[in-house]
Amino acid sequence: PFAASYERYRRQHGDDNNDDDSNEDIGGGSSSGGRGRSRGNKGDGDGVITTYTVAAAALASLSASKKPKTLSKMPSDKRLILWAFEDRIRRLYAKFIEALDKASYDTISHHRRQVLTRIYELLLERPEQEQRLLTMLCNKLGDTERSVASRASHLLHLLLEPHPRMKTVVAAEVERVLFRPNTSESAQYYAALCLNQLRFVASDTADVALAARLVIMYLSLFREHVRRGDLNSRMLGALLAGISRALPFSANATDTDARAALDEHVDSLF
Repeated sequence: PFAASYERYRRQHGDDNNDDDSNEDIGGGSSSGGRGRSRGNKGDGDGVITTYTVAAAALASLSASKKPKTLSKMPSDKRLILWAFEDRIRRLYAKFIEALDKASYDTISHHRRQVLTRIYELLLERPEQEQRLLTMLCNKLGDTERSVASRASHLLHLLLEPHPRMKTVVAAEVERVLFRPNTSESAQYYAALCLNQLRFVASDTADVALAARLVIMYLSLFREHVRRGDLNSRMLGALLAGISRALPFSANATDTDARAALDEHVDSLF
């Protein structure tokens, strides 16, 4: 089902220019309030709807529950066919992720929020293209629309509920957004806000190490903003909330380098 849906998507919204002027909104309804919507933009209208259809088909295809036969028990020709088929599906899925990434920059914020939900669902269900999907979701913390950035942060925390072991990976990806060149003030704020809501377990050594690392990161960011003279009350509140939450756990850190760096920051600031 995924391959067929993707091929339909590629034919309709691929490299060729599409003049589809459909006014159909998400779910088949008209745009709210009777207002007109932008026309001719890839990712709008049917393109976004088709993206959702392909995402659902991808989940259905990748979530097949039938237990496969052991490869060693298969005839060699069937094994080759299986490998070729799997390679084809993976290539199609990678192309679909590219299309999903483009759709996440749609000009309509409602569509971008819907695409974020599809990215979250794919991350939740299967590890295929996990790193790329996570990067796409974290990048939207820097979206120009507040509701989209907030939605990205919310979905990241929802993702961690069934997958708490991804906490360190998610935090590292959010930190990358926080410190990348030319990051906007809004992107830094939502990235810091996302990190300061992480919950830690005192008995988990990975959580303790992460808490210590985040405290150092918060203090470094604080010093940098003070040095530049651009620390506002909103960012200060986000940093202080993060320090308040992570500091009690960082006290149990056993990494001597982390402890030394933490002590250095605390001594220089206080």
